[in-house]
Order: sequence, then C-alpha cells, then structure tokens
Amino acid sequence: MSKKKSGRRVWRGVTTATASLLALSVCASTVVDGFRTDIDKFLGTKSTKLVTENSDGTDLYTFKSDYTSTTELLHGIQDVGERMSEEGSVLLKNNGALPLTKDETQKITLLGFSSYYPVQGGDMGSSLVENTGTDADTVDMVGAFKAKGFGLNQTVADMYEALKPTYKSEVQSWGGTVEYNHITAPSTTGVFSSKEPSQAAMDSQDAGWKDSMNDNNVMIVTIARSASENGSYNPGTAGVDPTQNLNQTDPLGLSDDERDLINAAVTAKAANGGKVIVLLNNASAMEVQEIEDNVGVDAILQVGLPGGYGFYGVADILSGAVSPSGHLTDTYAVKNASAPSAQKAPRIPCTGPKPLSRPRTSTSATNITRPATLTPSWGRATPPPPSVPPPAAHGTTTTRLLTRSVTVCPTPRLSRPSIT
Repeated sequence: MSKKKSGRRVWRGVTTATASLLALSVCASTVVDGFRTDIDKFLGTKSTKLVTENSDGTDLYTFKSDYTSTTELLHGIQDVGERMSEEGSVLLKNNGALPLTKDETQKITLLGFSSYYPVQGGDMGSSLVENTGTDADTVDMVGAFKAKGFGLNQTVADMYEALKPTYKSEVQSWGGTVEYNHITAPSTTGVFSSKEPSQAAMDSQDAGWKDSMNDNNVMIVTIARSASENGSYNPGTAGVDPTQNLNQTDPLGLSDDERDLINAAVTAKAANGGKVIVLLNNASAMEVQEIEDNVGVDAILQVGLPGGYGFYGVADILSGAVSPSGHLTDTYAVKNASAPSAQKAPRIPCTGPKPLSRPRTSTSATNITRPATLTPSWGRATPPPPSVPPPAAHGTTTTRLLTRSVTVCPTPRLSRPSIT
C-alpha cells in the first residue's frame, strides 16, 4: 500500500514540475519575443530570415531612400513646405502694390503681434513640430523674411516683444494646460478674445513707433485666427467676449483693435507714400469685406497656416519670386452669421437619436452675400450658378471681391436659393 502511495507522489511531482515548466516557457517565450531584437543584437543572432523565391539578386526588402543623407532629406522637407505655401496662398486683393521691388523689401514694417507670433499649425491636432539644431530649422515669419533678405523695422519689433506678456493664451489640451503666445481658438463652450494690443498700449510702450514707419513704409499687417480640435467659433456676437467691448460682431470678423491697427497703417501711408498689405493667417473663413472696402489697403494675401517652412513661400510671393496660384477652399461670406448653416449650428447637446422631420420654412427672406471674382481674362464679373460654390479669388491675376445677394424665399418645399 505504501508503494502505491509513493508512486502517486512521484507522478504528482512530475506532473507539477512539467506544468510549471510549461507555464514558465509560455511566459518566457512572450517576454523573449518582445525583446527579440535586443537579444539578437546582444548574441549576434537572427531570429527571422526573409526568403524570396525566384529572385534575380535584387534586394527587395531594404527600403531605398531618394535622399543620400539626413541633411538632404531635411532640405527636401523644407522645399515642399515652401512650395506648398507659394502654390496655396491666395491673393484676394491687389491694386498693383505687389510684387514689391527690391528696394521695398528693405523697408518692411511688420504690424500686428501675429506677425511675430503667427499661427503655424493647430492649437491641438495638426500642431507645428519645430525642428531645432538641424540643417533646416523651422522658421516663423520674421525668420523667413530675414532669411530671404528682407529689411525689417526693428523699433516696431522691439515694441511688440516688450508687449509679449499680453499675448499669452491657455488651451486645455489632452495632456493638460498648454500656453501659447499666438492667438488661439476658443473651446467649444468658450468665446473668442482678441489679443491685439490697443493703440494706447502701443503708444505707451513706444511713443515713436509710428514715426519709425517713415523710413520703413511697406507696412504688412497680419490678422490671425487659429484652429483646434475641441475648438469652435460660435457665429455672431454670441461667440465674442462681451467684456472686451471691441465692436466685434463675429469672432471671425475684426475687433476694434485690429481695425485701428489697419487704419493706423493707412494713415501712415498717406504721410509716407508707402504701401499697406494685409496677411490673413487663418484656417477658418473670415469676414474680410471691410478690409477689401478699405481703399487704403493695397493688397490682401491669405496665407493660411504655413507650418514650419511656409513663410519662406510668403516672402517669395511678396518679392515677386513666384506668383500665388491658390484658390480659396471655402466661401468667404460677408457676414458669417447670416448663413443658414451658422444659424442652425449652435452648441447642441447630444441627447440621443430623434425622429427625422422636414425643416420649417422661414417666414422672412434671408440675405446671404458671398464673393464672386473678377479677372482680366473674364472681362466682367460672372456670378456662379446657385448650386456651385463661387471659385473665389485666383492668385495669378488682379482680383477684387464682389458680392451677390442670395435670397432664400419662404416655400412649402425645399428649393435651391436663387441669385438676385
């Protein structure tokens, strides 16, 4: 009897040891496979081998780069970024001020804090990734203009640098709070706050900044609006910070401080015989009709969000090294809040699915204005068909914005708007 019990103990021990070894090997194989590359490097072994049948000797596995060095790759990335900006920027207005002469590129005054802290990518998502300490570092507007040989008004630059603390904005990102010096987009539950310094703030910082433009009379004013995941511009006055009292009727329209800055440049132009050029550094369709209607503004160039190298392309456009060839990708309404899509897009809480219903018909006509284009090749302004978005402005010709009224009339059924 004792021999039988002894045999059972032996088999139990063997079974236990075998099961333990099996469990250990399963766990170890997972760990070893995870560190396979490091183990191969340490032991000088190969865990895998690629076998290609019917090969003629050509290496079909190793990726062959088109670039011979990292430096060449970086310069290739820089070239792509520059050309994208050259071909994507849109000339919305030009009364002959562009391109600038070689002499004029030496007399540049950059106005607006967004000239010094531009929006180059999204606040959260599609953000700018800076390259530093490389053979092709990313650049902002000032860096790009200097690299292209432009002469910049240092007096005004120093004034904006001294006012830097007033530009700071905080964005609630996935990783916490992020602080930016460029203008930021409001959150989905927030409102837009203008960060442009007032004329009084600029005068108190440097009373002679306007006089410095006499010798630097090509005035480039940058107006910027950022973009972001988890960000939104609520249309109309509801999307504007009511405590600022800056006569801003839409977050994508001008504030008084931005309006006053453009007018200050126009006033200086009347005295120094220079030029006023407005750059739109934006990702959302802005209300720019009042800039277009300002006879003192000589040119408007929409540059979008240029990324790390795009401002090289902006400088090339201004100097005439290239011609802008972009079209607007969206309709620039004269009044964003007038669009039905804006009126029907408030902050709607998600409360679950609802039954579909036909939208109610309006009891009054709604006027929406949108730009048409005028180019020398067309000879006259031709509004687009109601069902086709306007082609917007083309960068290779002299353009100006015109407006057409699109009237949506009451009707018992859905119908296309008619252009009147």
